[in-house]
Amino acid sequence: MRRILTLVEQVTAKQDKQETAAIDYHALARKAAAESIVLLKNDNGILPIRTNQVSSIAVIGRFAKQPRIQGAGSAKVTPTRMDIPWEEMKQAAGDHIAFSYAEGYPLEDHIDEALIEQSAALAAKSDLAVLFVGQPEYAESEMHDLKGIDLPEHQVKLIQAVIAVQPKCIVVTSSGSAMAMRPWVQHVPGVLHSWLTGQGSGRAIAEILFGLTNPSGKLSETFPVKLSDNPSHMRIRGENGKLYYREGLFVGYRYYDRKELAPQFPFGHGLSYTTFSYSDMKVSQHDRGVKVSLHIENTGTITGKEVVQLYVHDEECKWTRPEKELKAFAKIELKPGEKKEVVFELQERDFAYYNTKYNRWTADSGFFKLAVGSSSRDIRISERLYCDFGEEEIAFHKFSLLSDWLEDPTAKAILEKCLEEMNEHVTDKVRLDEEFVGFWGDFPTIKIFQLFGQNWMIDRSPDQVIEELITLVNQERHRVQD
Repeated sequence: MRRILTLVEQVTAKQDKQETAAIDYHALARKAAAESIVLLKNDNGILPIRTNQVSSIAVIGRFAKQPRIQGAGSAKVTPTRMDIPWEEMKQAAGDHIAFSYAEGYPLEDHIDEALIEQSAALAAKSDLAVLFVGQPEYAESEMHDLKGIDLPEHQVKLIQAVIAVQPKCIVVTSSGSAMAMRPWVQHVPGVLHSWLTGQGSGRAIAEILFGLTNPSGKLSETFPVKLSDNPSHMRIRGENGKLYYREGLFVGYRYYDRKELAPQFPFGHGLSYTTFSYSDMKVSQHDRGVKVSLHIENTGTITGKEVVQLYVHDEECKWTRPEKELKAFAKIELKPGEKKEVVFELQERDFAYYNTKYNRWTADSGFFKLAVGSSSRDIRISERLYCDFGEEEIAFHKFSLLSDWLEDPTAKAILEKCLEEMNEHVTDKVRLDEEFVGFWGDFPTIKIFQLFGQNWMIDRSPDQVIEELITLVNQERHRVQD
């Protein structure tokens, strides 16, 4: 109750009017949008638009004047103000460029050939075309699932028609989730994905298009070539009113890596107007944590930000694990020619997996590959490190497998001594050789006593034998620790 009252007091307390007035929330919204917008494709350096090389631009698509900046339904809020891409582009470009506009596609879900023809004609007589497309509100909202991840057909036809007459074409997309672009992306030199980035996104898009802001966003999910590439596709609608998440560990980029399947744009992808080099990677273990350090240098000509991503791969785990797992990332800003050191501190938990056999998180000692890159598919540098997390003590129970007993040196010695005693009283001797273990390794050890030790166990049961062995193991462990 005291915590609730404290919260009420904090949120209802009078704020300093001068302090509140000093915060430019719209500028903050613009900054947040600029940091998250992702430059997906930039063939032949078509972006940024150079005002001294372009005299006319065709801006096509109703989202240029009526941008979709947020989700629908309960995700919708009232913005204090809203930047319109069409207006912000003209302001960012100055008086050097003549702009023209075409609506491109209707609000409803149908194809309007007249709008497409008008847009293509406008693009053909301009130096450059910028198309604003994306998932409309009627397709991407709460209370219903997406029918697909492609753009509406009328937008796909629009892009194809414009590209046919104007190869210098930039597509600005907006959506709240991953998007398939296969029908048109291979023909477009520039693609900028703006997500649903709020009231400041119009200005942020304009500044990125004209090079006033260097893009630095990265994809937080994989963009597949087509919907059927997605790991959940086979059961995407569920069955009999139930939906089970059967992907297990292999969600997102982990699935594409394991299947050796190339996405359209990988997890973590995002281009910049400058370039970065990675060097001097060093890895070391201290206590049970791992330190990773490297240098990042801006090798281009303008200031930019890079999101450095650290992935880990367990080379020796006996359990199924992904090819790599993102464990840390850092976004750093560098001036041209500037170099900075990036340091990551990983804990034992970063190397662990959930062991369903023992119902706990486990980090196995062994070799790990630590890889650093600009995306999950753009690994720049890596190192191999042996990590010592100690020996994991197996907690034995009635149905522990023979392989578990043989894996633990203490338990193996106690079991072997027990079997030697049993062999003196039975006809079918048990020898823990390769052939026997190869067959019985995945059986509970109690089964061996049930099948081979009946003539030996006169006054006790197999359950009692196993309990005695577990007690001896625990006693020996405690003795060694003391």
